[in-house]
Amino acid sequence: MHRVRNGGLGLRRVSSLASSAFLASAADTRRLQDLILYRVKSCNVYESFLMIRVGSGLALPDDSDAHKQRLWDKAVVDAEFSQLFNKYSEPNHRDRFLAAVAPHSGDWLHTVPISA
Repeated sequence: MHRVRNGGLGLRRVSSLASSAFLASAADTRRLQDLILYRVKSCNVYESFLMIRVGSGLALPDDSDAHKQRLWDKAVVDAEFSQLFNKYSEPNHRDRFLAAVAPHSGDWLHTVPISA
């Protein structure tokens, strides 16, 4: 069962997930890429994306966990969460936002519909 995290429907923007998906996939297939492309001298896109991540202040997962997209995505989600939270200055808006992202706030999405 899919868990809903950080409030809402648990859906992320494609633009937020794209770099996480690429970096996790590239990290997981790195050894195979090196075996196949050992003679090709091309720009290293993976390293370029890593530098962009570091430059934007997003945390990088440990090398042993670099193949897990969830960990790459966590840094993006946390940064977007902070950005959204800081956008609200009034206490009632912040409280509503925190209520929406509270644990189990999306449990209603897992209920079984009743036809009656």
